[in-house]
Amino acid sequence: MLALAALCPAVAMAGLEVAVDWNGDGILRTSDHGDPLAPLDQSTPGKPFIFWLNTDQDDQDYYETWPLDRADYETDGIDSLRDLEDFARLLVRLPAPGRQPVSKALRFTAEGRGGEFAINIYHAADRECGNVHLLKRSAGERQREAAWDRQVGVIRAGETLDIPLTRMPPSSADNRSHCFLFEGRHEGLAGVRVALVRDGAVLMQSEPAWISIRHVKRLYERVVIPWPEGRKDAWDYEQPPPPLELNWQDDPQGFAFEPPWHETDDVIVWVYGWLKTAPGMYEMSTVHSGETIYKRLWHRGYRGRLVMFHWPTIKQKITLGLMRSEYRGYKSGPVLADHVHSYPPDKRVHVTAHSLGGIPLAAALAAGMEADTVVFQASAIPAEALDPNPALILPGLENITTPIAPDEGGYHHYLRDSRSRVYSLYNTADITFFGWNIAQKQMKQSAPWFKSYRWDPGAPEGERATLKTGLFSGSRPVTDPDEVRAFIAHARTHALGAEPRVRGVVHEAFDLDRAPYHFGTGHVVAWAWNPQRTTAFYNLVLDLFNIRYNSEFL
Repeated sequence: MLALAALCPAVAMAGLEVAVDWNGDGILRTSDHGDPLAPLDQSTPGKPFIFWLNTDQDDQDYYETWPLDRADYETDGIDSLRDLEDFARLLVRLPAPGRQPVSKALRFTAEGRGGEFAINIYHAADRECGNVHLLKRSAGERQREAAWDRQVGVIRAGETLDIPLTRMPPSSADNRSHCFLFEGRHEGLAGVRVALVRDGAVLMQSEPAWISIRHVKRLYERVVIPWPEGRKDAWDYEQPPPPLELNWQDDPQGFAFEPPWHETDDVIVWVYGWLKTAPGMYEMSTVHSGETIYKRLWHRGYRGRLVMFHWPTIKQKITLGLMRSEYRGYKSGPVLADHVHSYPPDKRVHVTAHSLGGIPLAAALAAGMEADTVVFQASAIPAEALDPNPALILPGLENITTPIAPDEGGYHHYLRDSRSRVYSLYNTADITFFGWNIAQKQMKQSAPWFKSYRWDPGAPEGERATLKTGLFSGSRPVTDPDEVRAFIAHARTHALGAEPRVRGVVHEAFDLDRAPYHFGTGHVVAWAWNPQRTTAFYNLVLDLFNIRYNSEFL
């Protein structure tokens, strides 16, 4: 995005330039970068550098504040290590020594082309203008020291910002490069220029770096499956539940998705796990996870589309929410497959699901979903559903009275094959699976209000699964395998996300408790931890999807 410009031909080759990472390769290149084959960052009004407003509230080192009291761009400072991922880099490259006019200040201007464009800028602690503040905790903490943690000023469309050279920190080793960080303050498009000034006179000016600031919700897509209004839980039907019709729909949340000009042919569909049922929880998840995932992939250089896929989980203080969500997950699987198949054939669609999101993902694969790559993350589905190896069955559970065959609602070999390449990310230390094991052992076959599910392996086929509908009333047959699987069948193996030995349809499994990931007992740390701790994880995801990412040295 760097362009050479000056106010008179005599200094045209002096090289005053301003740069941002327009092509997303992690390197800010000026015209004298040194590698003649390296692509330059050349922005235009039609193809600007696109970044987001800093509208969340990153004032904690773990997760984010919710609900929001204010936006981070309103504060004069970098609010946390996490807040640093809401900043982009801007490089000012001065003329070569001997060609620099005697000036007293740098002047920033912004030629607005739409919106109220405004960005807050800070001096960067890294003199090389790299991304080290997102890769190392020590570098992030240095950026938050007093010398670097205050705004230099605001660059607004139609206004000027002068920075006296006497207030500039030391530049790069060759005394030519000054690096800044900036955050989005107002949406808009503008061409940002830098000039050398003395006594109010402009001595030299750069060509503009075109920057578009948008709300982050415009930059990734949100898809939801609404649960039908008035649809009762399966156990509330005295006869087999009526057919269920589910569909996916876009969810703009006030900001319609706007595919950027640089969007590649890759699509990553990220399926959320078990979500609490309370007002605002879904909206919170789009901020805490969806937007965080988008930002971290973006900083790794990913320029394809991210789709945050929400299915109708239910998680309340009363029991059985896990089983109810599992039932809904099986019903959501074909809808997920339909969404994946809605993309044009020239798109490379990759699907990954976290935790209980592994249920709709497995169900989508069972329904014939075809994606380029599928990744199960710490998935809360029995390992035997994907791998029938009897060695996975836990001691003492070989002969447990539970449905086994998948056509009767059992887990065993539920997913027999896959048209997609499947990977599993597991973590045997993940504390979440302790609760999952208890739920499998103690909650299955339960139902509220004196109801209960039963399994009689000696009964005739079609009559083995029943629901006792009340204390004094009768029972009905349970003929839907999804209802059997969710409310009756017990897991005989560890969860997929806690089992290192699983193969079957799984091509390869990766241990998230080992270096360089070190997830420990954490379950949602990929977006709850600070970005400085999660780079290796997002590199792994992109590796599995065969998507290039920036190669900053960790």
